[in-house]
Amino acid sequence: MPAETKMDDFVMASCWPMPSTDLSDLPPSNLTKNEGDAEDDSAVTSLAVSKEWFWPVGAWLHVRFMNKEPNPRYEKMVKDAAKIWEKYANIHFVFDNAENAEIRILFDSKLKGGQSFIGRHRRDETPKEESTMVLGLTLDDGLFRRTALHELGHALGCIHEHSSPAAEIEWNKEEVIKWYATQKLSASWVENNIFKHYQKSPSIQTSTFDNRSIMIYRICPGWAQNVPYIDWPNELSDRDKMLIQRIYRSNKRTTEFGIFDTQEKGGKKKPQLHHVKSVPLQNPDDKALDITLGLTKFDLECNDGIQDVQLKAYADAIETTSFNLNLSSVESGRLYAAAAISLASEQHNSSIQTGCYTTSREDTQDGVEYVTPIKFKDAFNTVPEVVVWLKGFHFKSGECFNLHATADNITSTGFKLHVETWDNAALESAEVSWIAYEKDPPGIRSGKIEFHNFKERDADANPHHIKEKYRAKQIQLDEWRPQSVYAAVSKFEFEKGHNPRLEITTTLGRSSFEVEAVTWEDSRCQAVEVSYLAVCI
Repeated sequence: MPAETKMDDFVMASCWPMPSTDLSDLPPSNLTKNEGDAEDDSAVTSLAVSKEWFWPVGAWLHVRFMNKEPNPRYEKMVKDAAKIWEKYANIHFVFDNAENAEIRILFDSKLKGGQSFIGRHRRDETPKEESTMVLGLTLDDGLFRRTALHELGHALGCIHEHSSPAAEIEWNKEEVIKWYATQKLSASWVENNIFKHYQKSPSIQTSTFDNRSIMIYRICPGWAQNVPYIDWPNELSDRDKMLIQRIYRSNKRTTEFGIFDTQEKGGKKKPQLHHVKSVPLQNPDDKALDITLGLTKFDLECNDGIQDVQLKAYADAIETTSFNLNLSSVESGRLYAAAAISLASEQHNSSIQTGCYTTSREDTQDGVEYVTPIKFKDAFNTVPEVVVWLKGFHFKSGECFNLHATADNITSTGFKLHVETWDNAALESAEVSWIAYEKDPPGIRSGKIEFHNFKERDADANPHHIKEKYRAKQIQLDEWRPQSVYAAVSKFEFEKGHNPRLEITTTLGRSSFEVEAVTWEDSRCQAVEVSYLAVCI
């Protein structure tokens, strides 16, 4: 707690009351099961939420400023706060001062804090000449901005965090009531707006308490036994961003997932040099797309007179609605099976940028490590995250098969890409895909999973069942829910004289996913690294 914080610094942010309702699948913050609708709004300030109070996804919300005299300074701050919500919610604020505007804002020079209707509640029956939001002007710019963010959150349907079933705040009620009395607010107001707490119920979802939510009140020292101090937040928290994305999710996907397994139709594996599949794309706006590929499976021969161990994934015939995913080897090699995933993203979306690299003799001094600088087409606003996948390799047989691709020295304008091998592996070439993405909005998670010490899978009753070794790891996403998980190989290490065989599979859970790495028969895999990118809501 900052030493200079005083009780007099507290600025209230009041909200108009709202009725309660029963709901099961809404944001896991500030929800409750409450029987029926309240008949008298003035007596009830339940923090339950109804689906019908949310605006339609993608809605255009017209905004009118109600004061007779324009106030450009504060109007701009409201518009800037609206842009922040628009960044995470598929919603649009239109500041056109329309007579039938859904949101009508009044600036009050005598008010501290602000007030707002919650979502669409009672807006249709409220006279058009009355405001739906009031913002006080007795604040400095920083506090006004924070209040505008908070009240716009209410306008979108967000409710106070300190009344969430997950809050469990042990209030020192006398201290709180005493202070609010100095603000000319009654004990009943404090009871309804501060102390009211809703119990967990099977019919609702609840998040962990978010003490940095923009929707929380300040809690001063001495107000609670188990909360020493919570200051006013000044920005949306990551959980705020998650929940508003989940409520107003985009109708357009950031990425499009595809996969091609040469064995997806079943049957006995037969050597074949080339496989191709047409992959459909959901692209209603008919935009130009980039296709990024990563290997998830290979079954290659390195003995029996085979000279080359080679596999390559590439895309061609790229249209706005489909492309061809190719998996190929060379005549001097033997490919039994392979698989790759594809990530399709908009070419001109600067928040996700992709590319690929093929090793070149110009990028190495010893034929063991290749290093090349990668420059982004457009600079990112902040340092992005970078995911790297292997999309092709070519070894001479007779030695081990070791390969690793990594990114480091990441800045907003680029990074260094490393491709290396070791232990006398006869690497002829390697191909790598990379994906760079903005950390904010926070709906994409990425990371690496390493697998070592593969263990034998329990034998099946079928005597012809292939002998397998495997490892599996689960990735927890807290309260994020995975929509698509792109996981592909970024490193492998196979012993000399044994066929390189590997398969990566991903299984999605509600707030987690599991990645399994499998090798089989005579293959001896020492290590595998899987790099993943999870698109979540």
